[in-house]
Amino acid sequence: MNFSRRAELVEEMDQPDCDPEVLTATLRRFELTNRLFTRYRALLQRHILPDMRRQPDRTYRLTDLGAGGCDIARWLVRVCRHENLNITVRAIEKDPRIVHYARQANINYPEVEVVEADACDPTCWGEPDYLFAQHLLHHLSDAACIGLLKALDQAAPRRFVISDLLRGRTAYYAFRIVSRPLAMGTFIVRDGSASIRRSFLEGEIKQILQTAALRQPVVTFRLFPSRLALVGGKG
Repeated sequence: MNFSRRAELVEEMDQPDCDPEVLTATLRRFELTNRLFTRYRALLQRHILPDMRRQPDRTYRLTDLGAGGCDIARWLVRVCRHENLNITVRAIEKDPRIVHYARQANINYPEVEVVEADACDPTCWGEPDYLFAQHLLHHLSDAACIGLLKALDQAAPRRFVISDLLRGRTAYYAFRIVSRPLAMGTFIVRDGSASIRRSFLEGEIKQILQTAALRQPVVTFRLFPSRLALVGGKG
């Protein structure tokens, strides 16, 4: 299998005729697999929550691009409730089936608004203090990634955090072994493997950043296991 370039693959859950029961099971299981493998909690705890604590009496707005089932948004809201921090989350998701699931899952989270829209369209972002995206970049072409980064730079939030996979043979085969016991009855093994093959190398992301020529500095760093994060913004 060739990992030297991004693969052109379509994930099973993105197919319009995929099994709706398996899709629902996949969205439910993401809450566990995201927690175990994606490091989103560490990123939000390091780069978003400390900034909120500086002015704990105001209400902050976060836009989650490509939010999926919104398990990350719900976790963030629970943390903010516990710390008496005020946050509203605009969760952008374009798949109407996932939007329906997310709205049902968030029925006890009035802080989360689920918006059916293209996450790459900045007109649907609102005026957020923070922008967050997980597993969005690997769904986009290089040109679309450049456009997204330019739009983030133009939006000038206090901070934006982007997290995605790093392509590689070790990541691919390790994921297939480790995730299999957790993914029965879901698309997670197949689609996660495809996502890794669709994702970027670190050098490719740095080239995209160089081409985007952003005004604000962006820090890139790797996270275990096989992940890359980008953090930028005027804050």
